[in-house]
Amino acid sequence: MDPAIGWLPVIGRKSFLFVILALGCQPDCTPPPGPVRPNVVLVTVDTLRADHLGCYGNPTVLTPSLDALARDGVLFERCYAQSHITLPSHLTLLSSLPLADHGVLTNEDTASAETEVLPRLFARAGYRAAAFVSARHLGPRGGLGPVMTDVEIHDAPRRGSQPFPAGETNRRVFHWLRGACRDPFFVWVHYYDPHMPYTPPPPFDGAYYRGDPFDPHDTSMEGVVLNWYFHELDGVRPRLASRPDLVRPLKRELGVNSRTIRELLLHPDRLDARLDGHEADSQLRSRFHELAVVVRRGLPYRRHLADWLTGVRDLRFPLAQYAGEVSYVDQEIGRLRSELERLGLGERTILVLTADHGEGLGEHGIYFNHYG
Repeated sequence: MDPAIGWLPVIGRKSFLFVILALGCQPDCTPPPGPVRPNVVLVTVDTLRADHLGCYGNPTVLTPSLDALARDGVLFERCYAQSHITLPSHLTLLSSLPLADHGVLTNEDTASAETEVLPRLFARAGYRAAAFVSARHLGPRGGLGPVMTDVEIHDAPRRGSQPFPAGETNRRVFHWLRGACRDPFFVWVHYYDPHMPYTPPPPFDGAYYRGDPFDPHDTSMEGVVLNWYFHELDGVRPRLASRPDLVRPLKRELGVNSRTIRELLLHPDRLDARLDGHEADSQLRSRFHELAVVVRRGLPYRRHLADWLTGVRDLRFPLAQYAGEVSYVDQEIGRLRSELERLGLGERTILVLTADHGEGLGEHGIYFNHYG
């Protein structure tokens, strides 16, 4: 056997052919002649707490990609979110306008078409501009639609679909980068992880937890009260009907019907407005709280959001799963940076990373949400 080709049967001719084809698929990212304008990649990580990153002092949660990015660049230590809600916070990030000026206060609001945002400004400056978001309400049919009219692509989950995991978002971004890499580009990449549900893929789902989350002897979850948003609310009405001893006195004292009691129960801010100045407001608040505890008890969790918590008794488990989500998205951020390097874009690309807001993990009695 000719020693020069003797290794071919070992790896297989099909494998060798695959290697040749793969090498031939490397895109040409050489910039056109003339001055080279830097690319800009803006990464926003939904619901990411700064105190879960090694670069901000966390000794336990592994975030090597983010730590390396902080080490190689500039780390901001006094940076504050302008809103605890995704859409308003992102519009502020993209426009530099405070909420009072752009007027978007909820995820259901719509931005004014006159609001200038970074993707549109880059597009008008001759850049290829794109946005890859992992949640539908940041997509073209959400509140940002009117301000993203000049971008080349505004990719998001379709109506009725679940948010993209970070790996799927990366797949879409990488495909676009390979076709856009010769020209100067601006791309906004939004990762939904580590937002609820905290369901990281293996091995991150077991990275920070050892034990039985359903241990019947564990009582640490018993004091956890979740926001109504996490529950299936179809069962609220029959549960209220089953406790006339609690409901009737409230109806009588407030002069309202059962429907209003339900609305006040589900929307504590409305309860605060109605009780403002009420002589017995402290007692009424206490009784509403008692009613809320009774109604919540045993109420099913919402599918695709909190149903993974069904039967969980160990509070350490969801906290560990959030940490696992952080390490998972850190891995995907590392993959994004590696792809930029692989395409030869690292030296002429500015990479900016931030978060829209954090997450409550028990502070002030707020668990697994950022609404309070």
